[in-house]
Amino acid sequence: MIGKYIKTNEIRHFRVDRLREVEETEITFEAEKFDIKSYMPSVFNMYGGETEEEIVRIKVRNKLINVMIDRFGLSMDMRIIDDKWFEIRFMAKVNEGLVKWVLEWGSEVEVIYPISLRHSLRDEIQKMAEIYKD
Repeated sequence: MIGKYIKTNEIRHFRVDRLREVEETEITFEAEKFDIKSYMPSVFNMYGGETEEEIVRIKVRNKLINVMIDRFGLSMDMRIIDDKWFEIRFMAKVNEGLVKWVLEWGSEVEVIYPISLRHSLRDEIQKMAEIYKD
């Protein structure tokens, strides 16, 4: 469920399966116009957060083309790099959700930009390597 937290005027995500002690009240509110189609492509793994959207460039293995089309649609900004790779560009909030989404694809993707996202991924991968060091 997506809603606006009135106290801070920020959009938040709520897992309905985790809501507890829900009760009906007489409180009413005015629904605001919300464009879910333009909002969802910038959010990964339900992490909204307070970061601003920025351009993200990712190099992707060709075998993941259908996965990327499912995620971003046919109108995604894409260019072919060579016979093994293509690049996509999209607007996203660079946060923990995006880091986790990129890590799902392992060595099948490489973040090109922003550098801050590359560094976050590198740091997380180094932490993972330490855990699995024998």
